[in-house]
Amino acid sequence: MRPPWSSLVRSASQSRGALALVSLLTRAAPKNPHLALRLPASTRCLHLNSPAFTNHATWRELSGDKSHHGTYPSRTHNCGELRSHHDGQEVVLCGWAQFIRHISSDLVFIHVRDAFGVTQLVFSGDPSTANGAAVKTVIENLTVESVICAVGAVRKRLPKTIKKTLPTGEIEVELKSLYLLNPADQLPFVLSHDELPSEETRLKYRYLDLRRPFLQNNLRVRSLTASTIRNFLIDKGFVEVETPILFKSTPEGACEYIVPTRTPGAFYALPQSPQQHKQLLMSAGMDRYFQIARCFRDEGLRADRQPEFTQVDLEMSFVTARDIQDLIEGMVATIWHRVLGIELGKDAFPRMTYQDAMSRFGSDKPDTRFAMEINDISPHLPDITTDSALDCLVVKGGAALAKLEIKSLEEAMGMQNVKVRRGIKISDANRDGTWLAETSLTKQSVHVDETREALSRGMKVEVGDLIVINKRPKFFGVSEGVGNEGGSTPLGRTRLKAASLLQSKGFMVIDPALHNFLWVESFPLFSPEDPTTGRAWVSTHHPFTAPVAEDVELLVAKPEEVCSRSTLRPSPQWCRDRWRVDPHPFARAADLDSGERAQGGSHGRVSLFFHAQFGIKILTTPTLLGTTTQFTKEEYSLFNHLINALRCGCPPHGGIALGFDRLMSIICRTPSIRDVIAFPKSSAGKDFVVDSPSNVTEKKLREYGLQLVECQKE
Repeated sequence: MRPPWSSLVRSASQSRGALALVSLLTRAAPKNPHLALRLPASTRCLHLNSPAFTNHATWRELSGDKSHHGTYPSRTHNCGELRSHHDGQEVVLCGWAQFIRHISSDLVFIHVRDAFGVTQLVFSGDPSTANGAAVKTVIENLTVESVICAVGAVRKRLPKTIKKTLPTGEIEVELKSLYLLNPADQLPFVLSHDELPSEETRLKYRYLDLRRPFLQNNLRVRSLTASTIRNFLIDKGFVEVETPILFKSTPEGACEYIVPTRTPGAFYALPQSPQQHKQLLMSAGMDRYFQIARCFRDEGLRADRQPEFTQVDLEMSFVTARDIQDLIEGMVATIWHRVLGIELGKDAFPRMTYQDAMSRFGSDKPDTRFAMEINDISPHLPDITTDSALDCLVVKGGAALAKLEIKSLEEAMGMQNVKVRRGIKISDANRDGTWLAETSLTKQSVHVDETREALSRGMKVEVGDLIVINKRPKFFGVSEGVGNEGGSTPLGRTRLKAASLLQSKGFMVIDPALHNFLWVESFPLFSPEDPTTGRAWVSTHHPFTAPVAEDVELLVAKPEEVCSRSTLRPSPQWCRDRWRVDPHPFARAADLDSGERAQGGSHGRVSLFFHAQFGIKILTTPTLLGTTTQFTKEEYSLFNHLINALRCGCPPHGGIALGFDRLMSIICRTPSIRDVIAFPKSSAGKDFVVDSPSNVTEKKLREYGLQLVECQKE
């Protein structure tokens, strides 16, 4: 078996009279051309004592290396800087050869690109002269994406050759000298082509994909936004504090990443957020904290989710919820002004209750850039909706959707396997409301005939529309059959899918530059858990959120039967069924949304949590926390560090967390947050650049006291 090339190099370097079998490097690593020296096939070996090995010129001749070695001129300008007023100046440009066009033997055009732009180089010299021959030789060995250094004189282009689409299009640089700093091998894909390869290929060669101006601009905008946030908060008296990455496992809701240690049975956990540490900082008297923090959650991925992500995290002492909202509105307005050049007024941040958001838009993060609101038609058909709500969505122009597209709407609802007709096309024959009798969800009601015309008029039903109907539990958050998954109802998801389909067909136009900010307030403090888990309630946001003051007594008395003080307060018999209760008290929490993106469902969401006296009381009283969320003693003890800090004179405090990656996706108008992250994971959580996650050796497993076992699928 042939030894690896690295051992050949070591043995050759350690033996003064040994043969440096450099040609074996190529044969030892045939799959990695970057490790191979360019040697002629006739070259077998070189003696380390040979003058040919120490003679640079001879070595280059033998190896076939055409690149420049040694010093080269320092660049005077970047490739996006030169204009007509630089005419006549001698300049030095460095960058990548993006495009090479040979017109004749003595006329060649080269586009050189760097991070700032593109400039055209032109060679029109005489190849018979020494200088012209040298430049010509370099050009002949030049490949696309090779790194070069060009020396030349700026000259104005002729009027008919000016390229108006290029900032440097009024000039070109006539080459005097050209240095090939690093030649590029054949690339896996061509960057200048409009048709890009698959996302997997681009993620594998991310360092090439990042050369595209689109991604380069996104990262620069991200840097500008981060500096804007830092400057704004520091000017407001905030202190940036870095919290630990190696944390401990605590039951906060999402799945964690566990980090083993060499101590048997001892593990770290990567933080889902800096939540607990920032509350410790409030107890420490920091008063105002912020951090652009890295967070980790082992959960299902999608266009707007990554296993590791960034959030703008902050906390303040002695504040009200309104104080935090005013701060965030000012920060967002500053970002929009500096980064996008858009002025946001005070009225750019309206407010909506959780109940309204869920009932009208079917989502706790509603996209209000388009209408298409959901109608609750239960009051019109009371005999079939005593213990449920009947949602009705009018999709304007939806009758033009194909059968498979309408089926995709049912899939968005999660109802593709339920044999109930839910999508009804409106024609002249049923526009008067007889569509109510076309689905088993409504036709059994005795009120159909008396309400159908008024109902159609009220919802402005027209020929060519599509009616989608769904029956759901009356109170949001109830787990019953196909429930309200991820802060949305079945028709809420259908609404977004329908908007996406209508946009793709040109039936609906949503301005991509439109940003509809919205505070969603009065979230339920608790949501009912699935009965199969044995736990009645879970925190809607997390265990550290405080209730509104007027609901505290109800929480202490019977938290499992606390009802909302909204207009849809359930009757007493509903309150006795803990699985059907509207799970309030209201939390002192709010979300700031900016509207869902039609492509990929990306949205900006800011979660505001208020940790006032009552929130501290709940956390520091085991019976309250245990009764409400049914924490075990072991789970409760995992929060001892925080509970002890809260008992040592912790001030009332409130905080907020802004998803930075999602915010950047909105600002840069990208369909996925992967387009605003330098090295993102794929939708399956894989890093194709370094091929991770990857296996480790048996030795490493033994070192950490680990043993691999086959996981049982639940």
